[in-house]
Amino acid sequence: MAHATLTRLAVHVGAQRLDVALDPDAELGDVLDGLALPLGQTMLVDSAGRRLDGRASVGSQLEDGGVVHVAVPAPGPRGRRGGRLPGHEEAVRRRPPVEAGLLAVGAVAALVATVVVMTSGRASSGAGVVVGAVGCLLGALGCALGRARAQTAATVCGPVLGLAAAVLVVAPTDDAGRRLAVVAGLAAAAVIAAARYVAVRADRSGSAGAGDDVAGVALVATSATAAVALVGLLLALPVVASAAVLVGAAPLALRALPQSALSVPDEQLVDLARVSRTATSVRGPRPKGLGRVSTAQVVRTVAFAERRKAAGTVVASLVPPLLLPAVLASSTPGTVGGWGALALTSCVVLAFGLGPRTARGAVARWWPRAAVAVVLLEAVTWAPADLRTLLAAAVLALAVGVAALAVPLARGWTSVVASRLADGVEGLGVVLALPAALVAAGAVELLRQVTS
Repeated sequence: MAHATLTRLAVHVGAQRLDVALDPDAELGDVLDGLALPLGQTMLVDSAGRRLDGRASVGSQLEDGGVVHVAVPAPGPRGRRGGRLPGHEEAVRRRPPVEAGLLAVGAVAALVATVVVMTSGRASSGAGVVVGAVGCLLGALGCALGRARAQTAATVCGPVLGLAAAVLVVAPTDDAGRRLAVVAGLAAAAVIAAARYVAVRADRSGSAGAGDDVAGVALVATSATAAVALVGLLLALPVVASAAVLVGAAPLALRALPQSALSVPDEQLVDLARVSRTATSVRGPRPKGLGRVSTAQVVRTVAFAERRKAAGTVVASLVPPLLLPAVLASSTPGTVGGWGALALTSCVVLAFGLGPRTARGAVARWWPRAAVAVVLLEAVTWAPADLRTLLAAAVLALAVGVAALAVPLARGWTSVVASRLADGVEGLGVVLALPAALVAAGAVELLRQVTS
């Protein structure tokens, strides 16, 4: 008996192609036997898009040389009983955790107690101070070493509670005591931030991605502020000197944030196993080669960098509005310090106003601009009476110019010359901010006294 001629088919499964030959009387579903694919979970179509029956014969549906496309559906999400995903409740219910509200209330209460103690001017009750200091200290240690669900709230409120605890312990009654209390509070906040950073790093080593990168920003901010305040206290400098230095350093910090936020290990950029040939590496262990970089690792690293940049932008944007009024109030118009305060204000406005042009993200774009608006309002408020009208008119003209420029920018107008000019002006504001802050703090008078 003569055998039927075999039907040759080309089977496409995704990017894979298989060439098979089947008996025309065989079922088309036999094609899936060699692919280990169940017939009920696949769909067979020909080149014209016509659906094929896997239980029908090959010869009744396809000719010799035909093409079969096997469509395999993507696996559906496997949830718990009832079809609900494990994180579905958290995705639908976007209410913040309860710990965040409790920590915020505790931090605000601690700040209120700190302000009351700093401004009272008299010795507080011993029992009340002890109870408040112990409560703030326990809360700060709990935020630093605990594992609350509200990680960002614990990172922010921990140093605040530590600062309040130190101020309550000192309980100042005069100006010298207040300055000592502020320095002690900043040092305590830096210690709590360091403990929180260490705890976060240890937690991240145990479970990737569980850390809170705001802890690094809090540690740098509190440490720098405490160091500047301590140096001013040891050198017996005016209080305005520390505030001016911090305001002058804010544009530099804002400019350095995009580069310093993203941290890429050297072994991911250079193959150390091939280029490391130093005298010490000859006898030492051979460095490991480059590891495989996954998409999840890149996404996680970029997400952490974005969080660090956003947190640093918020901190840098809060410094000028909070500390610049002290510099403006202590400066005398017409003197070297007064001109330095004016130059410092101008540098902050230029750096924070022009910097967000190339920034990415809502925080990086709008927080510095909001800080500029507040700084301009403070400058008009603290300006002398004879210059207040002129300064207000200049600010109004600036606002009108920015509003008029926003119209062509929204329509897509671009100018390389204007962009380069804005970059140059922004760079001048960033570079001259710290020297202007030193002049406003009285560095010129100090040098004159030293050299005389």
